[in-house]
Amino acid sequence: MTLVEELVKDLEPDLIHVEGSFIPSKQPNFKTDGKGNITGVWERKISSDFEQALREKLATEVEGIGGFPTDQEVQVAIVMGVQSQKKYASVDLDNKAKLILDAFKGPIYADDSQVKILMMEKELTENEADSCLMIIKILP
Repeated sequence: MTLVEELVKDLEPDLIHVEGSFIPSKQPNFKTDGKGNITGVWERKISSDFEQALREKLATEVEGIGGFPTDQEVQVAIVMGVQSQKKYASVDLDNKAKLILDAFKGPIYADDSQVKILMMEKELTENEADSCLMIIKILP
């Protein structure tokens, strides 16, 4: 059991979602002028496509579950399962959290400012593919 899973085992979550694929980074691409000055910034297509697909999956998953989308604060716990040591060393949790929290806008809550508590962890897994466990608790 991971540290985050241990912390949330008695949480009685309102939603548990498992994503069985690599979560791309929300970090944007930058264009520079050759002197180091940033002349353009744009979101990576893989990130925006993944975010939209996750949002659609979550919308389908919470359909019929009372309370979603909520206008209350939420607690979010995320465990990134990474299948290789090389990839584990390069996983940047803050950029992955941003993509996941942005995908929650709409089906889970109105805005990510409703996230009161965020716990995130990465773990090296023995699975053949990367995965991501997402746990959401609506706070009273």
